[in-house]
Amino acid sequence: MRQVEATKPGEISVKVFNRLKREVKQWRARFLPLRLTVRELSRAIDLGSGTIRPAPRRPGGSFFFDPHDRDTLIRWIRQVYPETIPATIAEADRICAHRFDLLGSGEISLGGEIDWHCDFKTGYRWPLVLHTGINFMDLQKQVPYDVKVPWELSRFQHSIVLGKAYWYTGDERYAKEFTAQVDAWIEKNPPGFGVNWACPMDMAIRAVNWIWAYRFFAGSPSFSGEAKQRFVANLLLHGKFIARNLEDAPPRGNHYLADGAGLVYLALAFPGARQAAGWLKRGMKILLGELETQVYSDGVDYEGSVAYHRLVTEFFFSAFLLGRINGLALPEAAWRKVEKMCEFIAGYTKPDGTAPWIGDNDDGRLHILSEDTRQNSTDHRYLLSLAAVVFQRPDFKEKAGAFSEEAFWLLGPKGLEEFRDLPQAQSQAGSRGFPASGQYIMKHDALYLYADCGESGMGGHGGHGHNDLLSFELYAYDRSWIVDPGTYVYTADPASRNHFRGTAAHNTVLIDGMEMARLGEGEKLWTIHNDAVPEVSRWEISERLDILSARHSGYMRLAEPVSHQRMIVFDKTAGFWVIFDEVEGQGPHRCEQIFHLAPMVVAQDAGETLAVRTRNEIGANLLVLPLMTRELRLAITEDWVSPGYGKRVRAPVICYRQEGNTPIRFATVLYPYQAGYRRPTGEVEALARELLQELLPKEVTVDEAGFIQPEGAGGRGRGTRTAPWR
Repeated sequence: MRQVEATKPGEISVKVFNRLKREVKQWRARFLPLRLTVRELSRAIDLGSGTIRPAPRRPGGSFFFDPHDRDTLIRWIRQVYPETIPATIAEADRICAHRFDLLGSGEISLGGEIDWHCDFKTGYRWPLVLHTGINFMDLQKQVPYDVKVPWELSRFQHSIVLGKAYWYTGDERYAKEFTAQVDAWIEKNPPGFGVNWACPMDMAIRAVNWIWAYRFFAGSPSFSGEAKQRFVANLLLHGKFIARNLEDAPPRGNHYLADGAGLVYLALAFPGARQAAGWLKRGMKILLGELETQVYSDGVDYEGSVAYHRLVTEFFFSAFLLGRINGLALPEAAWRKVEKMCEFIAGYTKPDGTAPWIGDNDDGRLHILSEDTRQNSTDHRYLLSLAAVVFQRPDFKEKAGAFSEEAFWLLGPKGLEEFRDLPQAQSQAGSRGFPASGQYIMKHDALYLYADCGESGMGGHGGHGHNDLLSFELYAYDRSWIVDPGTYVYTADPASRNHFRGTAAHNTVLIDGMEMARLGEGEKLWTIHNDAVPEVSRWEISERLDILSARHSGYMRLAEPVSHQRMIVFDKTAGFWVIFDEVEGQGPHRCEQIFHLAPMVVAQDAGETLAVRTRNEIGANLLVLPLMTRELRLAITEDWVSPGYGKRVRAPVICYRQEGNTPIRFATVLYPYQAGYRRPTGEVEALARELLQELLPKEVTVDEAGFIQPEGAGGRGRGTRTAPWR
């Protein structure tokens, strides 16, 4: 009753509505099983030849490439991407041997017969029961299984690898392996039963990858007759299931977008199918509607994750391009929104071409069209090479560096030639803010900082966001220094899941050891309460300085409430940042300013200083220098960072701590320097103090002990004043 009383009336109605929908789906799954008639199948393909049936006056049938152009496309691949051919064949050989490396598993042999229902990392196997009876959120389980493992394998993204290897070699072995795997999957996963029918999103992604594979294997004698008919029939059942089980419960996220993209692909791939027109209408309605709902006006996906921004950009881009190929006239506003999504990708890309780990990162993709992007999952620039041509943007071309193989399969040789014909960009992109979403990037030459000042994700529900308000990542010269620790796993280890998305795991200020926003309890591993509301008060870019000032309300719920305010100042001329934090409010508190570093060696400087320095013998290094040292405590510890889903390694953490009455303030310099170009520490400190004094109000001075205090105060200032971000 207490929970009901605490729930808002609108939330109650949503919960009741969702419960009723689940009940209807369960009833329909039990009493109206999925079926496909011979007539329905024959409308989709010619049962004699196995070719796709067109539909009069209905778009569909055209694809990104024509199998008849195989020889021409291979000649281009050999000329432009010669290294991809041996890499693709080697990966295809591993797939034929049933050796897979997914979600941090390392390469594992699955034996002669693949068990499609098994988490091969733990050995746990899901029962073959009606999909509505599958429990993949059991947090009291004895075995730490992860449902993402069978789902990831059953997405069949590896089928494109087999298809490309078949094209490159003409070896029927790859076509036979694809046919055998599909037949085995269909036999072991009857419609509506088992873990691989439990998530429409994964079914949509599988359908997209099967459609791509269909184009590669269309002319193979090993993929014909009854095998091809079973394949197409199961694809059509996928479409029926997705349309019947859309993941449209609010708040809607990437699952719903995947459903829409899958329906668009199925409709356009089989235009003669009886349901094609309805699937196309529904799929496009989902994508166009959610493009406005789930993507901020500045082009940033609202789930609070850079990796998921990449994923949903793939959904929109791939489905819209397929629609364009088939003559669909999409609204110009939709294309403009996708262009803005790519502007964000260009903005967050680091000087080395990689993306930051902000929010969840589970390596999710719609389709993987090159071994390069498979191996380098944090490089999102392939989308920029695609966008450079679609939107005729020389700046995207410059940022992409080259026309990726991913873009080649989507746009073909014509796209490559258009990319080459684009002029060089006139100027390099520098710092940029995305104020609607609260994302800010400071850039100058090889110096880069990404700051997250946005809500927790999905309109304040959490989603794939973390408790990372006012946190940041820092890259300089040749590497990332201060990083977001990533994700590690989801349901396989709920404690680790909450640790990696918690406040202490991010580069922000932790107060009294409390989360800045309450994390969802129990099975709510994607819920973050809307406690920490951000407010950005200053964002300025100039030739010399970038200044970002923001605060959040997360700790106003404490018995003695306080607010955390942060100012980040980037001095481009001197080549360093100053991080200035202030905790204001009532009563005494314990405050910790935390910096998570990438795996490397760090040590405290000798003497009385509390400065910390990295110890790289080759290349650049980083100095972390506090300007306020009285009552400051330093701890150098270790924590985990996750470079990819299912992976984690130890890395150093620098923590500066103060305890006492508010206001509590930190001022810390982050000074990266290259070998042979290091300023003396004293000079860095003097420049930073001068800069900070320049930015603070006139009545506030920086004293010799490193404290900021009102002018004329004899001790540590506790009076009220106007803060620099107001």
